[in-house]
Amino acid sequence: MGDITIESSKSQSLNIHSRIQENVARLYNQFPYPNYPLLARPRWQDGFLASSYFSRRLASQGCGTCHAAGDVLVAGCGEILPYVIRKWEDPQVSVVNIDLSHRSLARARLRTLMSRGKSEFHEMDIVAFLDSCHTKGRKFAHIETFGMLHHMADPATAVAGMVRQLAPGGTIRLMVYNSPARQWIHALQDYFAGIGLGILNDAPVQATRRARDVLSDFAARSPFLADRLRAVGTSTLNNPARMADTFLHPHELRWPIGRWLEIFASAGLKLLGIFDRYGELDDLVNPLWLESSTLKIETISSALADRAADRRFEGNLELIWVQDGQEEPRANQDKTVNNNQHGDHLKRLKFCMPPHIWFDFEETRHLSTLCRLRIWHAFLAEGLDARKIAASAWGNDPRTLQRLARLGAIFPDQLDSAHAKIAAAPMTEFMTPPDFPDHAPLAQDGDAEPHASAIRTLDEALNKAIE
Repeated sequence: MGDITIESSKSQSLNIHSRIQENVARLYNQFPYPNYPLLARPRWQDGFLASSYFSRRLASQGCGTCHAAGDVLVAGCGEILPYVIRKWEDPQVSVVNIDLSHRSLARARLRTLMSRGKSEFHEMDIVAFLDSCHTKGRKFAHIETFGMLHHMADPATAVAGMVRQLAPGGTIRLMVYNSPARQWIHALQDYFAGIGLGILNDAPVQATRRARDVLSDFAARSPFLADRLRAVGTSTLNNPARMADTFLHPHELRWPIGRWLEIFASAGLKLLGIFDRYGELDDLVNPLWLESSTLKIETISSALADRAADRRFEGNLELIWVQDGQEEPRANQDKTVNNNQHGDHLKRLKFCMPPHIWFDFEETRHLSTLCRLRIWHAFLAEGLDARKIAASAWGNDPRTLQRLARLGAIFPDQLDSAHAKIAAAPMTEFMTPPDFPDHAPLAQDGDAEPHASAIRTLDEALNKAIE
C-alpha cells in the first residue's frame, strides 16, 4: 500500500508540473515577452549585468576565485535576452537559449540573425535540458535566469541542476520577484482569476483589454490603486504582453525572500552581490560588493525582508552567485583573466556608448560625456589591462562614486583603499518607508454574486497590503 501511495503522489506531482508548464508556455506563445517590435534593437549596454564578464569581474574582487571558461546558458530566455547577451559575449562563446515558448524563441532567432557568434535555441523544460547536459558532460561558465524561477512548479530542482552544470568557478545571475512587495498585484491576480478573467480562455487578447479597463475603473475609485498603477506605468498597462505577465499570469510563486536565498546558498553557491536597481538599499553597505563583506546570508536575508515588509524595498531580487570553494593563487588568476576569451571583443565595445542606467540618478546625471566614456572604458578593462580610475572621472564627488559603485560601473580593484572604503559605505543612515494613499472600498451596494464576494475579498487583500 505504501509503494502505491508514493507512486500516486509522484504521478500527481508530475501532472501538476506538466499543467503549469503547459499554461506558462501557452501564455508566452500568445504574448512573447516583452513584445518589442521585431525591428527594434534594445540598448544591449544596459544588459551588462547579464553578461558572464560582469559576474566574473565581480567574483575576482580580492578573493582569487578561479574563473570558468566556456559557454553561457540563458534559462527562460524570452525574446530579448538572446540578443542582448550575444552582444556581450565573445563570438567564440556559444550562447545557449532555453525557453518553453516557441514564439519567443522564433522572435529571438530573428533578433540574433546578424549577431556575431553562435547562438543555440532549445524549446524545452530547463530541468530536462540540464539533465541532458549532465548526460553529455556539458557545463557552463555562466548561467543567466531572469524572471523564470518564480513561474516554475519546483524551482529548487532547476537550481540544483544549474549548480551541477556549472564549470568550476562558474557564476549564476538571476532575477526573482520580491513577493512581499507584490501583495497588491497578488490581490488583483486573485480577483481576475475569481471572476474568470484570464489568458487561458478562448479570447486572451480581449481578456487583457478587459483587465486594463477594470484597472482603469478601480484607479478612478481607489487612491491607493491609482498610485500603484501610476508607478507601474502606461508601458505595462498599454502592452498586452506586459499586462498578461503582470496581472493574468497562470502561475506565480509567492515565496518570502529568505526562501530564495536559502535555495541557492544550500546548493553550494556564494552570494557575490545584490543589484539595487532603484537605489532602495542606500542605508546598507554596498550590496553589490558582498564578496568583501563579512555579512552572513541570514543577516542579508533578514535585512531585505525587513525592508520589503515596510515597503522600503520594492524592487525585484537581482542576485549574483559564484560556485563556492573554487580558488587558485592570485598570481595565477591575473594570468587567467588577462588571457581570457573576452579581451578583443571587449575592446570593440569601447566604441559604443555606456549604459544609460549608470547616469539616470541624481548623483551621476551631471557627469560629462568625457567622464562617462572614461568610466565605460575603465569598466571594460580587466586583468593586466585594468588600471586604477582617477577621482576626476566621477568629478571628485564621494556620492557620485558611491552610486556608480552600487550600479556596477566601478569595481573595488579600480580604486585605492581610501576611495574603495567610501564606495563600500552606506549612502544614508535610514531609508524612509513610502507613504501610500488610502484604499477606497471598491465593493458597492447592489453588486451581484459571485462578483460581490470577489470584490469584497479584493478590498480586504488591498487593505492588508497597505498595512
